[in-house]
Amino acid sequence: MSSIEEPSPTKGEIQYLEQFEGTLKTAQAVTQLSEQHREYLLQRHGTLELDPIPTIDPADPYNWSTRKKVMNLILVSFHGFMGAFTATSIVCAYQDIAEDFGVSLQRINGVQLILYIFFGPETRYIGIDDSSNLSTFRREYLSFRRIDPKPFTAMEFLHPLTLFAQIPVLIAGMAYSMVFLFILVMNSVEVPQLLQSKFELDSQQLGLQFLSLVIGLVLGEQLGGIMSDLWMNTRARRIKGKPEPEYRLWLSYIGFLLTIAGMVIFLVCTDQAPAGKWTVRPLIGVAVAAFGGQVVTTVMITYAVDIFPQDAGSVGVFINFLRAELGFIGPFWFPPMFANVGVANSAAVVTGLIVAISIIPTAVLHWQGKKKHVLRHSGER
Repeated sequence: MSSIEEPSPTKGEIQYLEQFEGTLKTAQAVTQLSEQHREYLLQRHGTLELDPIPTIDPADPYNWSTRKKVMNLILVSFHGFMGAFTATSIVCAYQDIAEDFGVSLQRINGVQLILYIFFGPETRYIGIDDSSNLSTFRREYLSFRRIDPKPFTAMEFLHPLTLFAQIPVLIAGMAYSMVFLFILVMNSVEVPQLLQSKFELDSQQLGLQFLSLVIGLVLGEQLGGIMSDLWMNTRARRIKGKPEPEYRLWLSYIGFLLTIAGMVIFLVCTDQAPAGKWTVRPLIGVAVAAFGGQVVTTVMITYAVDIFPQDAGSVGVFINFLRAELGFIGPFWFPPMFANVGVANSAAVVTGLIVAISIIPTAVLHWQGKKKHVLRHSGER
C-alpha cells in the first residue's frame, strides 16, 4: 500500500503554532522568576510579556528609561556624524580645511570623550557582580574598569570571521555591502571626479552637492527604521506572536529597486548634462539611491541580528568587515570603469551587480527561510 502523506500546514496553522510557541516560551521563562523579580518588571515595564526578559538590575540596558536610551543614542549618532563629517569635509576641500578650519577635529573629539564619561554608560551588560556594593550610578558612570574580566584571546578577534559559515548572515551582509559600495562610496568619492570638473564647482559648491545624500539617508531611515518596526509589529499583532525574521525582507526589495533607479538617474544625467552648466538632476538620483540604500541598510542588518541573535556583536563586526573590503577596492575600479565603459553605461554594471549580489540571493534567502519554517511546523504536527 502506498503511504498517505500528511498535507502541509496551512498559513493559518503556521501562524497559530508561531503564536503558541512565543506564548509558551514567555510563560515558561516567567515562571522561573522570583517574586521580587516579577514585581520589579511589573513596576518598571507594566507587563511580564517581555522578550527577552530583563534582569532585576537597573543597570541592565533593557531596564533603562526612555530618556537614558535617547541620550545614549544621541551620543552614538553624533559620534557617527563626526566620522562621516570628517571624511566628507576632506573629500570636498582637503587643502582648505588644513588652512582655514576654525575648530580642530581633535577638540571636538575631546568634547565627545567628556560627554561620554558623564552621559554615556556602557551598553554591554554581563550581569550583576554580587560582590560589589556600589550603587547603580557609580557602577555605570564612575567605575573605570573592564566590564568582562575574562582575558582576551586571539580567537576573539578572529571569531567574527567564522560567520562566513552562517549563510543567511553572509548573504545579508553581502547584499547590504554591495548597496553601500554604490550609495556611500561611489556617490561620495566619485562626486568630485564626476561633478566638480564637469560643472566647474569650487569647494563650497561641491560640498553642497552632498546635501542630496543627507536628505536621502534621513528620509530612507523613516521607512527602513520606523516603518520596518511597524511592519513587523503589525505582523506580530496579526499572528499574536513573534513573526519570522524573513518577513522583514519584503521591505528590502523596495530599497534595492530605489537604489538601482537612483544610480541610473545619477550616472545617466551626469553623462548627459552639458559641461559648465549645473543641473540638479544627478543629485535627485543621489537622493533616491541614498533613500533606497538606507532602507536596505536597516532591514538587512536587523535581519542578520534577528537570525543570529546569540552573537549579535560579531554580526555587526562581520558586516562592517564585508562593507569595508568592498568599499576599499571600489575606488580602484570606478575610474577605469568610467573611462572604458562610459559614465552612462556604467549604470548597467551597477544594476547587474546589485541584482546578482543583492536581489537574487536575498530572494533565495527569503524563499528558503519561509520554506524552513513550513517544514519545521510540519514536523511538529
